Amino acid sequence: MAVQNILNKQPHLKQQQFEQPFKLYYCGRECCNPGHSFGPAVRKQYLIHFIMSGHGSYNAAGKEHHVTAGQAFLIRPGEVTWYQADKQDPWTYAWLAFASDEENGKEQAEALLYEAGFYRNQYICSFKNTEEMDLLLGKIIKGIDNSEIRPTVISGYFLQVMGSLNPLILEREFEKLQGSRYTGYDNIYMRRAVNYMEDNYAYPIVIDEIAGAIGIDRSYLYRLFIQNKQQSPKQFLTRLRINAAKEMLRETDYGLTEIALSCGFYDASLFCRTFAGVEGMTPGKYRRKMI
Repeated sequence: MAVQNILNKQPHLKQQQFEQPFKLYYCGRECCNPGHSFGPAVRKQYLIHFIMSGHGSYNAAGKEHHVTAGQAFLIRPGEVTWYQADKQDPWTYAWLAFASDEENGKEQAEALLYEAGFYRNQYICSFKNTEEMDLLLGKIIKGIDNSEIRPTVISGYFLQVMGSLNPLILEREFEKLQGSRYTGYDNIYMRRAVNYMEDNYAYPIVIDEIAGAIGIDRSYLYRLFIQNKQQSPKQFLTRLRINAAKEMLRETDYGLTEIALSCGFYDASLFCRTFAGVEGMTPGKYRRKMI
């Protein structure tokens, strides 16, 4: 009753409709017969198969992948693919098709897939708990055609599914990377580290926290920054904070304490010392110079 009264008083609320960032087209689950296959075929949407048990093979972009329980394979729109259940131990899988209805839908979908671990030319990811994944996908399967379940709830399950995926290639190569020279895989960790710092420099984050957030140890993170940025992670983070502070000094009238706390420094005195060490002048002198 109260909700209806609010809508009556504010009729524009009736016309508003939350637009889902991704549309789920269909989903299902199947226990395949030995040797069951599909393709060669082309799909219109992005389609992910999640292997719950057994194994089989998947062919995409002219390359065959052997896929087993705890792994997922991706079919991209417009690509010719083919897959087959093993003849001795056929897989049971669930599948989920999605796309974005936005103008830049492909970019949005690829960004989501990249975050999940499906990098360019990467078709296989992993997930650690098949029971939890099966439960999440089961909720989507039950709810996708149920009008009583809000679309936002289904979208939440979908994002949980994507968030549960891990890049298989990194898991297999991790030990090798720890003692190796710079490789292309290091770019993934660098991107994650830089993104994490850029998103969180205003908070009191420390280097151990950054390394843990992206799944590597502190010494490996240090080596990556020295190789790629010619500075330590701490120096890079400090520079991010100082650059943000310089912008606030130029563009706002905030006091030094407010700027310090906004840029990840726990007090104004630390901020002033750090700023002077990096820029060769105090924040006050920098602000006067920029006026």
